[in-house]
Amino acid sequence: EGLRYLADAKNLCKELQLWASHVSVELSMARVYLESQQPQQAIQVVEEALVLIQDIGDFDAEYLAYGLLCQAILDVDTNVSQAEGRAREAVERMKAKGP
Repeated sequence: EGLRYLADAKNLCKELQLWASHVSVELSMARVYLESQQPQQAIQVVEEALVLIQDIGDFDAEYLAYGLLCQAILDVDTNVSQAEGRAREAVERMKAKGP
């Protein structure tokens, strides 16, 4: 029975590593979109990544994702005060979660 638990734990670790790699790719794609002046696509990719990040509980990736999201929001929204408000909301969501 102990071997079965060990195998289950090992499989779970592999699955988490796979999800973490997927999140890393998503965040890299968001960076590329931002650098390519495509902030709307970056927002979509980051929001998808945030769903995965919340499932795996990776605070560092979540912190990075919210930073990219704020940058994309500021890039896409022509109404500066509205963009600042949206970015502030994202930061507040991040702070509420904490490390």
